[in-house]
Amino acid sequence: MTEVNQNESQFALSVNAESFVPKVDKTQIVATACFKNKCLLSTALILVKDKYSEWQTFRALLDSGSETCLISNECVNKLRLKTERINTLISCLNDASMVVNGCVKVAISNQNKSFKRELDMLAVKKIADFIPQKALEINSDFSNFVELADSNFNVPG
Repeated sequence: MTEVNQNESQFALSVNAESFVPKVDKTQIVATACFKNKCLLSTALILVKDKYSEWQTFRALLDSGSETCLISNECVNKLRLKTERINTLISCLNDASMVVNGCVKVAISNQNKSFKRELDMLAVKKIADFIPQKALEINSDFSNFVELADSNFNVPG
């Protein structure tokens, strides 16, 4: 298993939350918080299987509003996965759109491997900048009542 590089400038994955959160476990939630004109988006440390069937750890952005799953080209290259050539258009914010030329089949899992799923993901140049933009000081200890999917959610990465 490889360590997550907190200095990378791009997210590896954007997973629509519905396809990642198990439906049988009602204790898991996906939350987005907004304060002082800033939004804190949900992230998770997930396992992704590479070409050699080895699991590697990546930080994923869980997007509850997305209809598709995305993976950065950088991540595809690190995992040495084979990309299938496609030509499709996806719509973005503000009536913008972008052409996507590749998709890849990706096996993902939660950290303890109790939940696994194979997803078709669109390969894109970039998903997001650092999330969060700056380190956030958190004065609460959540570990007493919930296990976080990304214990470093407050650290840019």
